[in-house]
Amino acid sequence: MIARVIPLQPFAAADPPWALRLEAAAARAGDILEVEFRLEGETARIVPACVPGPGSRRDGLWRDTCFEVFVAVAGEARYLEANLAPTQDWNVYLFDGYRLGPRPDPASSDLPRTAEQGDGILTLSCSLPLASLAPGERVLEVGLAAVIRLDGGRAGHWALAHPGDRPDFHLREGFLLRR
Repeated sequence: MIARVIPLQPFAAADPPWALRLEAAAARAGDILEVEFRLEGETARIVPACVPGPGSRRDGLWRDTCFEVFVAVAGEARYLEANLAPTQDWNVYLFDGYRLGPRPDPASSDLPRTAEQGDGILTLSCSLPLASLAPGERVLEVGLAAVIRLDGGRAGHWALAHPGDRPDFHLREGFLLRR
């Protein structure tokens, strides 16, 4: 993937200091969005741990460590949310508008993805199909975010931007990338 790597920022108002660095990149290839997250630091303390295996489609991944991708066609209310866990569990939801009508994205029967961990680095990547948005050549607005939970229960919220007074990855003002 050839894309500019962008640092994600912790939500400073609520999150404790972190010995972590999180970066992400997103590149469009037709109706596929290639995304990669790279977390450096105390990755051995991440909950759940990175495990080999096929993973499955699951709800509620955001309750623990979860890397998230939000995609909308510029000017339209509908958007996709993809969730990726270090366990390789995943889900993709289609929304009609801000948190409206979430349902599993029918175009995503599987999400090509990888998760690897070693030497203080956790890397997750996916190839997100955009068929449900039918973007063609239209401009996409993309938000990249993560919930990082450490053993002991502490959780932090990371994103390209935090436009609200609390962590809310669904706010369209946080979909800062144009693809």
